[in-house]
Amino acid sequence: MNKEIMNIAEVSRYLGFSQRKIYQLIKEGKIPVSKIGGQYRFIKDEIYLWLRRSRPVVKNS
Repeated sequence: MNKEIMNIAEVSRYLGFSQRKIYQLIKEGKIPVSKIGGQYRFIKDEIYLWLRRSRPVVKNS
């Protein structure tokens, strides 16, 4: 299990989202985040699992 902790800039690069989009997801409660020392922190494994759960599943007919 990867417990690497990322900040806003790092999770933005990891997901390919703008930092503004990350803040929007935080505000809406849609992304797993913790606030440590007044700053948002993300656990890489939790972000990976969140991303996998959030992706639409495409089935071939």
